[in-house]
Amino acid sequence: LALEYHGDGRDPCCGFEACVFDTDWVVTDLPALAVGEGVMHQGCTFHEHVVIRGELSHFHYISGDALPAFADCHFLQELEVSDTRLQAPLFLTPPQQAPKALRLADITLESPLVLQGAVLTCVEGRNVTCLAPLSLADSRIGEFCLEECSFKDDVDLGGAWLGSLAIRRTGFHGRLSLQRCVVGQEENRSSESRAAVFRDVTMNGFVSFQGTALKTGLELDSTHRQLRPNFVECDFTKLAERHTSRETFRLIKDALDAEGNVVAANRFYAKEMRAYRRQLKGSHDYAERILLFWNAVLNDFGDSYCRPLGWIACLAVLFSLVRRLATIAWNDYLPAGAMTALAGGLQILNHVAVSVTPLRSWMVPGLEFFSLLFGVMFSILLWLTIVAIRRHIRR
Repeated sequence: LALEYHGDGRDPCCGFEACVFDTDWVVTDLPALAVGEGVMHQGCTFHEHVVIRGELSHFHYISGDALPAFADCHFLQELEVSDTRLQAPLFLTPPQQAPKALRLADITLESPLVLQGAVLTCVEGRNVTCLAPLSLADSRIGEFCLEECSFKDDVDLGGAWLGSLAIRRTGFHGRLSLQRCVVGQEENRSSESRAAVFRDVTMNGFVSFQGTALKTGLELDSTHRQLRPNFVECDFTKLAERHTSRETFRLIKDALDAEGNVVAANRFYAKEMRAYRRQLKGSHDYAERILLFWNAVLNDFGDSYCRPLGWIACLAVLFSLVRRLATIAWNDYLPAGAMTALAGGLQILNHVAVSVTPLRSWMVPGLEFFSLLFGVMFSILLWLTIVAIRRHIRR
């Protein structure tokens, strides 16, 4: 512990080097003395909560320069910073052991906040104004929550693992990087709130989700963007797809399409249609629901060309079976009246089918109606196969 008196009636300045704090440590209105590398706390260990609060907690040195708060420290519990303006970095050098949770409330950060490769249960920001870059790259964070914040410079979360992500009423005026992140915990299958939420968020700079893996969904419906985000190689699990809205998939599809990545855009078109089908579930728009149902069953909205080929093979077997059944003498198995009614009905249907003149040449005699029915189904499935193949290679 270092103390320095000035003889002018002011409180002594305090600096801490290699100290161990066994109880909660609250810093408010405490003039700072530079120790070690020119910080207030150098190589200290904090066993309990650390709280920095109040107008004077930006650590003015004798010369009036702002001092960084920590260098090479160990945090065994949470770090909370509130109701202050930090003119110098919070961490001059990365902590030897990062705090379990970082909570920021009603503060202004004028210097970069860098905490890379840390393991934290929670990062929470409320009413934070950040005038300098923020970097939590390659960190492992259980819950990442921002509310009513403003970031004037870049925010880097690249390579981070985020158990949950919720950003509300926040503005990003610089670059926002979520590249190569893993977002969500797939084991929380019953919790839709675990999806990555961007609600009432303004993105004035470039936003990148390149290579990000989303485990439990994404919500971008109420975001305002000046530039198209980057979603190249962005991956959704089946659970994430179920918890993502149609509008979000449409935004991703349009962004990929604008970059000329039409193959990936086609995949997200299929995801958009699946989300649209879920959206219509329970509605009274039966015609749309029936159309979407059959499109999903037959070729998965163009995402599968194997499915219509499989249906074609099944129909071929079924039509062969119908032709085989037509050669059986059903008089030995059915009553005469029933046989007469079936023969009359089939004759009427065959007469109607024959009226479709362009298709008469390949109709099986005696089975014109079934030939027409199966021919139409074969044509539809063949068209769906061609559509699916094209969507795997181009628009």
